[in-house]
Amino acid sequence: MLGILGNFGDQDCLEAVSSIIKGVSAFSEGDLSKDRRLQQLRILGNLRNLESEINIIMESVAKWFKIENDPFYRRGLKEGIEKGLEEGQEKKTL
Repeated sequence: MLGILGNFGDQDCLEAVSSIIKGVSAFSEGDLSKDRRLQQLRILGNLRNLESEINIIMESVAKWFKIENDPFYRRGLKEGIEKGLEEGQEKKTL
């Protein structure tokens, strides 16, 4: 799992991330373990700016993954709603 932090060398980032995600999925015991490890992998991938690659592979490998359950998605949604409400209030006062 820590391979996500390493240097991929000449290997394509998408291929490397795919290999790591498939390996983590294959060697995890049970769904809870798999879910926890994949969440950890997403966080580590963010340190390397590999969010897009991880999301592409996760959608193809993990059919159970729902973006609405992602904590980063929920936080962004909440912040977006709050910002929209603030902008709406500003327009009302003008």
